Amino acid sequence: MRLKAEIKLTKQIKNWIQIGVVRPCLWTLYIILHTFSIKRRNRVVVMIIEKHFFDNTKALAPVLSEEKDLDVGYIVKHESVRKEMIEAGYQVMPMLSIKALIFFLTAPFVIFSYGSSFIEMFPYFISPRWQEITFMGHGIPVKALSRLVPKYQHYGNHLLLQQYSHALCSGKPESETLCHAHNISIEETWITGMPRTDRLVELMQQPSSVQTDIKKGDRSAILYAPTWRAYGKTDFFPFEDFDLTALKKWLDTHHAILYFRVHKEDLHLNKSFFDQLDMEGPFRMVNQDFEADAVEILPQFDLLISDFSAIVTDFLPIDRPIVFIPYDYKEYEEQVGFLFPYSKMTTGDIVDSQVSLLEALESGLNHPERDQKERQTLCNELYDFVDTKSSLRVVAEIKRALFEKQLHP
Repeated sequence: MRLKAEIKLTKQIKNWIQIGVVRPCLWTLYIILHTFSIKRRNRVVVMIIEKHFFDNTKALAPVLSEEKDLDVGYIVKHESVRKEMIEAGYQVMPMLSIKALIFFLTAPFVIFSYGSSFIEMFPYFISPRWQEITFMGHGIPVKALSRLVPKYQHYGNHLLLQQYSHALCSGKPESETLCHAHNISIEETWITGMPRTDRLVELMQQPSSVQTDIKKGDRSAILYAPTWRAYGKTDFFPFEDFDLTALKKWLDTHHAILYFRVHKEDLHLNKSFFDQLDMEGPFRMVNQDFEADAVEILPQFDLLISDFSAIVTDFLPIDRPIVFIPYDYKEYEEQVGFLFPYSKMTTGDIVDSQVSLLEALESGLNHPERDQKERQTLCNELYDFVDTKSSLRVVAEIKRALFEKQLHP
């Protein structure tokens, strides 16, 4: 108990240093830099600090490149991403370069998918004071974000948060919550749909374009994709009656394969568990590095098992069964929180034993139409658009912000 308190205090002191020392220094530096920088009205900078070129950023990139009246540049943190994007023909700059800094300072519009804290973009300091900042995210979130996260509601920690001018949304419920999470007006939440949804719909319409081989012959494919828990390791089968041998037998009997898609930290924390699985039998691992973008593989699965992960909302347009294992709901609510009432998101069986899990799996595989009405109702509520035109709508909003609105000097 004392050790946890000391760790918590150490983290809080680190936060205060970032808020009280690093932030004012960066703010002062960038006031000077922006004062002597001339903005080019058609310039857009996309910041990528992730280790992969994927998701909304990748889906939006080819549409942005077709806009000849926009000067789009990508500032990337990781060399592997830079090389991949250069090969694809994009204008890419390493984050720690003079060229990137100049491009950034002369761009009135900045967009990125990841960055809850201002420190994650270091040595850049990105503020709506000087630029239009748009948050894309990685789909419709289930967990609380930004100011709605409990840890940012105490000790002045909200000053750590990255500030935004706009946020992309898939529908009205997300818009209404993100405006509070990011402290922006609801008019500045753009209900355009997510670029990644374009790719999902393409894969749903043309299954032959899927590049990964998930489904094996006539066997059913089940995906187990739990959320990452920063407060502890995931218990994949938190059941008193858990029996690995019985689970394996059930999968073999029902001609099904169970795929795990887990955070790399969970792979390490649960090494002993995964070591005992027969990866040549009815169990498989979806490699996190190779399959960084979940959208690319989701249409190949017949059923999803999850808990609080946003992959649940990604799976809704596919309209296939979902089984929920929210074994630590109270702790997750206390530590992380939810963007929407969780009861609203559970459009399928909630299980708390291996017996109920296997019953839910059998029902879902044999009767996928079960709970279809609930899935479609939630999907229609969360998604204003399920088509291939979200990227076009995003570009239209970017151009409106650049050419029609009064931008920062």
